[in-house]
Amino acid sequence: MDFIIGIVLLTCFSQITASSVKISPETDKWIRYGRDLSISCIFSSKHYNSIQLLHGDNEVHVSDQVTLTSETFTDADDLQTTVLRYTKSNVKFDDAGVYECRTENAKKQVKIDVVKGKLKIFPKTERVIAFEGERVTLTCEYQGGQRLDVTWSSTSGRDLKKSGFVIGSIVQSGAYVLTKVDISKSRASFSDSGKYDCTAGPFAKSVILEVYQGECDNLLVSGPSGVPDGHMTASSYYEDSIYMDSPERARLNLEDERVQKDNGNYVILGGGWMAGDKDKNEWIQVKFKAQSVVRSIWTQGRFESNCCNQSDWTTEFKVQFSQDGVVWHKYKDQSGNDLLNPQIRRSKNNLYFRANSDSDTVVKNDLPYPLITKYIRIYPTAWHGDIALRLDIKGCLIPQNLRISEPVQKAINLPVPGTLRISCEYTGPKEDHVLWSKNFVRMGNLDGFVRSSTEQLSGGRVTITDTITKDTTEFLDSGNYTCYVPNSTLSDTLTVHAMKLDKKPNIDRYWVSSQNAVQLSCEYRSLDRREFSWEHSGGDINNRHFQITRDIKKSDGAVFVTSSIRKPYVDATDSGNYTCRVGEMSRSWEVNVLSVMGNGSWQAITPNRTMYLECDVKGLPNNIPYQIFWTKEGMSLKDLNSHGRINYFPNSKNLQIVRAQPSDAGKYECNILLEVGSPAQQQVSITKEIYAPPKTMLDGMKTINVGDSLHLYCKTTGYPTPSIVWKKNGLSLSELSSRVTFLPYGGLDNGHLVVFDVSGSEAGEYTCEAESEYFNSATSRLKVEVKELSIATSPTLLIAIIVGSVVVFMAIVCCGVYVKCNQRAKKKNYAYDTNSLERLRQSRPRLPRNNTFSEDQPKIMKLSEEPRFYSKRPPMSSPPLSTSSQRSVSTFESDSYERVPLRNKLNITLTDQEGEEGYNTGSTQEKVRFSIVDIK
Repeated sequence: MDFIIGIVLLTCFSQITASSVKISPETDKWIRYGRDLSISCIFSSKHYNSIQLLHGDNEVHVSDQVTLTSETFTDADDLQTTVLRYTKSNVKFDDAGVYECRTENAKKQVKIDVVKGKLKIFPKTERVIAFEGERVTLTCEYQGGQRLDVTWSSTSGRDLKKSGFVIGSIVQSGAYVLTKVDISKSRASFSDSGKYDCTAGPFAKSVILEVYQGECDNLLVSGPSGVPDGHMTASSYYEDSIYMDSPERARLNLEDERVQKDNGNYVILGGGWMAGDKDKNEWIQVKFKAQSVVRSIWTQGRFESNCCNQSDWTTEFKVQFSQDGVVWHKYKDQSGNDLLNPQIRRSKNNLYFRANSDSDTVVKNDLPYPLITKYIRIYPTAWHGDIALRLDIKGCLIPQNLRISEPVQKAINLPVPGTLRISCEYTGPKEDHVLWSKNFVRMGNLDGFVRSSTEQLSGGRVTITDTITKDTTEFLDSGNYTCYVPNSTLSDTLTVHAMKLDKKPNIDRYWVSSQNAVQLSCEYRSLDRREFSWEHSGGDINNRHFQITRDIKKSDGAVFVTSSIRKPYVDATDSGNYTCRVGEMSRSWEVNVLSVMGNGSWQAITPNRTMYLECDVKGLPNNIPYQIFWTKEGMSLKDLNSHGRINYFPNSKNLQIVRAQPSDAGKYECNILLEVGSPAQQQVSITKEIYAPPKTMLDGMKTINVGDSLHLYCKTTGYPTPSIVWKKNGLSLSELSSRVTFLPYGGLDNGHLVVFDVSGSEAGEYTCEAESEYFNSATSRLKVEVKELSIATSPTLLIAIIVGSVVVFMAIVCCGVYVKCNQRAKKKNYAYDTNSLERLRQSRPRLPRNNTFSEDQPKIMKLSEEPRFYSKRPPMSSPPLSTSSQRSVSTFESDSYERVPLRNKLNITLTDQEGEEGYNTGSTQEKVRFSIVDIK
């Protein structure tokens, strides 16, 4: 009855552990106020079970803004999956809280927070321009009803602090929370170019940073990069019969100039531009030769000539810009910070620059952030006298830049086989060509790579993205890949390490019980040798007392490096994530150590009483299916033939042994099958042992004749298996004598004692003593008597006396008849272990082969086929010896002659009639013809 109940409980337990509940999202989540919220409950089981979604303590229901859908499907393994989907539109603050997916046996929760606010990045532009060696600052600002953590990150995964960025934050609380986080670098580098992300709860913004190399402080109006007169225009300008203050006269430091016109009259070209009217809508415009970066504007008043006492200059101006000369944009504040420059005034995000206070002084106004444009207009908003100015603009034509944009690292580890994709981005004022080389040798046919190129014109800039791709990589793809523009210094290089990194065991979760060993290995293959590093939960593994080994081999030009960590005895503190890392490539395991509790690893047997083996394991997962079952030395309990005395109780995980018997001793395994049904299914076995004291039984020949072989057998019981010591008359026996040997028997290497060519001194009391580390020794004794043979009963001596006469022939014939008759009266013979007796045979002298005879030598037997030899069967059952005979008898060869001492003839069984029996190690009986030849 108990057994049936146990089966039922095990079945129910298996059903429970085979089910699982999941919730999506799996982790706590922020939702923006007014957006939509979606939650899914997923329940999988062999049996149907209803599933609910609760918000707090209340079950959710369908409403105007809430929809609930449910669907169920069954896979090929009869696993039933139910998906419950919840959607709430226009989320309010009341929708925040804990949501719980619940079934009869399991539940999962997730916390939802609702937040209202906005996130901004300054400068407020898609691309921020910075210059190598100069300061760059990016600002992220969050404003909302509750405080959120604001973080910056690089899309490429670069560590901002390690890259030299300084992070600063300001938090202001009041009617709302205002958080500003800046990342700044005092000296930007070209490698800082890329995309940067700012996040605050559910809010996210991105910006692209472009760091230009080279000088960008050139005069764009009057210098070598200056514009022609036709590129300087204005809304209007002053002109009469004597003076002309046209816009091309607005170059910095330009003075009046008297020139003769085509009609012969002279005109004075003024030292500056002067508007035809005094209006804030007047402007002067510059069209650059190409897309340019504007960094500063330099202004000066109109040149004062000696006549007319004119004093005209602009005291304040604003800026507009355009990429095509048609659509214009105001230059506004994009910094998000208070302006520290006293020359700049801000009004509704419009920036006004303070200009001149006299006609001659040059005033410089740096733009808060660089401006990329093809056209620029200066609008005077305040002036002295008439609207007039001279100017120049400093910056540079858009420089040519070239960089490998994908991957962003300068060196990568490439999985083999895998896909290699390298993108090179060229930016410049005009179209150009991008080429590739590998290890600084131009890639002609691209060596198996596929090449693609795209071109984009944006903001007057040309951006060319050239990409090479190889779908299936190999180790030979390691090397330095360079993209470059011909006839220029523009180039960028990526170092590729083509490699393969495998882990053993190849599972994500590794389960082990405490006090057992853990071994994890990683194998790295590449063309070059790289160094391994090991981590435990993100920290150094050296303080975990693991043994770290490394093995290096080379094959076909590739380097194979295997690194392993091993700890022979782990405990619960060794649980965690373990990672082997080679460069940026890594492999990880989640190691879970199960703590074993209970009544120790072993206990002594208590005969005829009930015993319990406990399997109290801590750390079993709640969300991972598992099963528990017991075995004895790998054998299922139902195969033990215990007649219902051994029972397993699933609730307690304990094993019960009723009326324990000595045969119940041994090793039992509590087996925990984890992640049942998945490819990562694993079994953890916890050993529990029952020890039993040793017992012995000594059997064998009690009486033996001189010259025969003595066989004694020591049979033992007990667990752990005891060791035995042989003694004679209280003294230990050893194999120091060539006539004494020990053979395997009963699971022991020395359970069978053999003494050859027994003499009278072998008589006495033989002892087999079984020793155990945990119990007292057990001893069995056997007294052996040795008898002498008379001449009348010795066939060998009898034949030796009458050699050389006819009687010899008769004696041998009679002896042969005696052998046959005697054999028929004997019990079945037993063959012995081949290797052991072959070793014995080699230790005895062998008689020489000879085809001649003499009176004092044993006679010759001629065998027509190769026989197998059989020894006398011992008085008790024993394991087989060998097909070679004892002592000096060798294996016979067909049609060969072998000398056989007559004493040993009685130890040979030969058959020549149907129905006679012999014993050998083969599966069938073989017959041998026996004859005596050349008898004198």
